[in-house]
Amino acid sequence: MNLVSKILQPDKHTFLFKKYHASSKLLIPLCIASILTTPSLYKEPTNTSHWGAKLLPPNEALYILDFLAITNIGFHSYFSMSAVITDYIKKNSFNTISRVANFKLHSIASLGMLLWSYDRRKKDI
Repeated sequence: MNLVSKILQPDKHTFLFKKYHASSKLLIPLCIASILTTPSLYKEPTNTSHWGAKLLPPNEALYILDFLAITNIGFHSYFSMSAVITDYIKKNSFNTISRVANFKLHSIASLGMLLWSYDRRKKDI
C-alpha cells in the first residue's frame, strides 16, 4: 500500500498497530513526568510580585520530554479515531472525508500543543 493509505488508515497496517501498542505503555508515565518537571510548579513566592529560585533548573531534556509526551498522545488519539472511523463510517466518500479531517485536525492540535509547551518552558526559564 502507498504512503497516503498508511497515513490515512493507520489501524489497517500491522507495523503501525504494533507501534501503537508498544507506545501505549508510555502514555501515563510520559504525561506524569512532563507535568512533574514543569518548572513553574517549583517556583516559590518571595514576596507579592517576585518569584524565588526554581528548584528544578530547565534544560533541553524537558523540551524532549514534552515533545515525546505530546506526540505520543497525538498519535494515540489519531490512531483511535481512525479505528472508530473504520468501525462506524461505511460509505466510502464520508470515510475519506472523515479520515482527511481526522489527520488535519490531529496535526493542528499536536503542533499547537507543541508550540504551547515550548512557549511555556521558555517563559519558565
